[in-house]
This record gives sequence, C-alpha cells and structure tokens, in this order.
Amino acid sequence: MKKLFINSPILFLTLMFCDQPGKSKQPPYHTIKYKDAKAYINKFLLQNKELYQKAHNVSLGGFISKELFTEKFLAKVDAIRFYPCYIKDPINGDSVFLAFMRDENYDNESEIQCALDDTADLNHSSESFTYKSSDPSTVGVNQFITTQTGGIGMEEDTKKGRDVKIYAQEFLSQYTVNSRPVNSSLCGAFARDEILSLLDQVDPTNANEKICVGIRFFFGYDEERTNDKIRLILIGVDKNGKNITQYKDGSEPPMMERNWPPDIIAPH
Repeated sequence: MKKLFINSPILFLTLMFCDQPGKSKQPPYHTIKYKDAKAYINKFLLQNKELYQKAHNVSLGGFISKELFTEKFLAKVDAIRFYPCYIKDPINGDSVFLAFMRDENYDNESEIQCALDDTADLNHSSESFTYKSSDPSTVGVNQFITTQTGGIGMEEDTKKGRDVKIYAQEFLSQYTVNSRPVNSSLCGAFARDEILSLLDQVDPTNANEKICVGIRFFFGYDEERTNDKIRLILIGVDKNGKNITQYKDGSEPPMMERNWPPDIIAPH
C-alpha cells in the first residue's frame, strides 16, 4: 500500500445515488453539498491537536479504484460496509486504509452488523494521503480539494477479516478528542445504488462519457452528533486523479457523508 504525501489541505469521501435494480427510486439520503463537505473536513482539522496531527502526519484519506467494484462484487448486494483501519508501524510509519465488503441485508433504519469472519478477504483502499498545508480553514480545504491530484492505482491485495478487526479497533483508539475515542462503531455503510451513481456519473455536457475512475475518501467531523462523530466523506475522482467537485456547466455533483450508523437520539 502506497502512502502519498501532498503539500496541501485535508481529507474526505464523496458518494452518489442511483436506483437499485427492481426497487423504486428513493431520496438521496446521504447526499451533502460541497460547502458542507468542506465544513466537515475543516472541523476535523480544527477539533484538536490530536486529530490535526493524524491528518498531517499519518493520513486524511485515500483512494478506491472503480475496478474493485466489479459486477460480481456488486451482484445481489444492498450496501457496502466500510471499515476505517489503522496500522501502527514504528519502523515504516503508521498508516490508514479503508477496508470494505458486501452487505446483503442493509437498510437505512436498521442496525447493520460489523462482525467479520476471520477468514474473509476484504478489498481496501490505496494511495493514502496527508494534509501538509498549514491552513486548516475552509479556504485552505477548498484549495486542497480542488487542486489535489495523485495516484489512482488499484490495490490488488486483500486483508483478512481477523486483521481488519484488529486494525479497525486500533482506529477507534487512535482517533480521539481530549484523549477519548469519539467513535464506537467499527464500520459504516453506504447503499449499493449510492456507490454506483458515484462511479457511473457523467458530466451533463457529455452524457455519453463516464468520468469517474474511483472514489477518494476523507475524514470529516460532525460535532452535532452524539456518537460516531468522525465521518467518512466521499468524492468521485476523474482519470487525471482530480476530485470531481464541479461539472463543466457549473453544476455540482453529489457528495456523500451521512453513512450508517445513524445518530443516537437521547430519550426526552
């Protein structure tokens, strides 16, 4: 797994919405505006020194190739489960990646199971990047996202379920605020149709050309939540390794953040 260092701002993940075969169209539950994506990343960087140092020295996100989402992988599946993972390595340096697998029993309201079979093989992200800019403001974040380029290679190896469980637990213990973990869930999920609509997006000026070669994910922070405040933000990436933040006609592509798990509502 490569680690890519970029002298600029932050990390987030963007996703889109499309119809599931045989199901009626549903509202874009997970779609957010670009201004909100920038704000979430900005809050991650500014939350405290611990999170900023992780973004600056270890990782603010990575890339997942479209080639990993094969027709076979997506067949008869409702959603994709994502596991943020952290590897401690005192020799080569710590690293972060995003492992993912199929989920055949997902819906927006019910709790998904993050349990993993020890022998399961999980695909994962490549091209990890850091936030080297000294400007964590929303202006700095925008500059980073709109000028970011980088590797768009596919990670060909897989991780075993037994290892992902360890790395995902380590992620929870490493990403803290006031020395306390702010997330408790090992995984989150986006619907299959959301992934597909991101990967299959076309520019409105040329409906015959698909422009997305993969997904770049970033970490954001939602301070209004009561649990799992560190969030995944997804954005499509074009063949030049640039984040797709605006189409040629000036319109904005969908971006995703509100992945499972949902917020816990305290009883009144």
